[in-house]
Amino acid sequence: MRKSGRFAMSLCAFVALATGCGGSQTPGAFPHGAGPVVHRMARITLPTYVIVMVQENRSVDNLFQKQPGVDTQNFGIDSHNNRVPLTKIDLGATYDCDHSHSGFVADVTEGFDLEHCGTTAPPDFAFSYVDPAQITQYTALATQYAFADEVLQSNEGPTFPAHLYLIAATSGSPGSRFNISENDGHHLDIARKNHPTGCDAPAGKSDTSIDMNTAFPGREGHRIYPCIDPVTILNELDSAHISWKYYMPELASLGNAPYAIQSLFQNDKAKVIVPETTILSDIQNGQLAHVSYVMPSGRNSDHPGAGNTGGPTWVASVVNALGASQYWNQCSIIVVWDDWGGLVRPRQLSSSAQQPSRPL
Repeated sequence: MRKSGRFAMSLCAFVALATGCGGSQTPGAFPHGAGPVVHRMARITLPTYVIVMVQENRSVDNLFQKQPGVDTQNFGIDSHNNRVPLTKIDLGATYDCDHSHSGFVADVTEGFDLEHCGTTAPPDFAFSYVDPAQITQYTALATQYAFADEVLQSNEGPTFPAHLYLIAATSGSPGSRFNISENDGHHLDIARKNHPTGCDAPAGKSDTSIDMNTAFPGREGHRIYPCIDPVTILNELDSAHISWKYYMPELASLGNAPYAIQSLFQNDKAKVIVPETTILSDIQNGQLAHVSYVMPSGRNSDHPGAGNTGGPTWVASVVNALGASQYWNQCSIIVVWDDWGGLVRPRQLSSSAQQPSRPL
């Protein structure tokens, strides 16, 4: 399948799509053979199983800078309208740029050179790209299958609302003009594992939100309880009697979107599976649901700032398990990075003159 210039997904930041359809499996490699789902003029063969792997905090220009055939740019425009070349970094670089909603606003309206990436980060760390030698598994996927290189950040913020968008295309309840944009103190919450994020959060807990009635990129400040109830794709799957599972490294995590949706929290807790590595045994044992969402552990997430280098190997392990299983002829694998991580996307968001329209 050739690279798609613009992929029809508005729920997430960036997507690489691998669609399996036959072929042999070599240990430690990606499946080869008959190729992807067949597209014909009069008929499209749809997959029976869909696996969505959610990685974290990378932009196309940062992670796939040297990928052949992918539309990347090797420089960004700073707040003074100067070109800043992207510099090579390690996948495990220990710097983490601001990716809050306020950080998104600053990137859009001021420039990525003003991005806060920590006091020890090199100047212009936001203008960087990952060493291609460290992402060879991603390169293999992007070379063989479809790649979406022009998908933008939809929720204008960090992990918690991004994961809500992945299943609901919103981070607000029906009839409300407010969308959750932040999760305050979430790093402390995760470390202690005693302050859940969502409908099991303590009474009185609230998160900042965006007033979607205001001009792009939205006015922030109103606070709401982090438990909303839109109709999600998981609700639709329930209604259609289609099985799903949501794999997590731990329940007390920002990526646990079902626990922040009231109807799912009440009715579908058993479908949130811990740990996330259970998907490997489910594949091997023939217990895969028709739709699977897979959240990584920290070290396997690609999230900058903590030496997290296991992402490519983790994604490859799931793809290879599928390639060696009964599911390969019937599955589609979607790999998506949940937000931009404060890392430059030069063509789209280099200056206030290039602000995108409000996401749907």
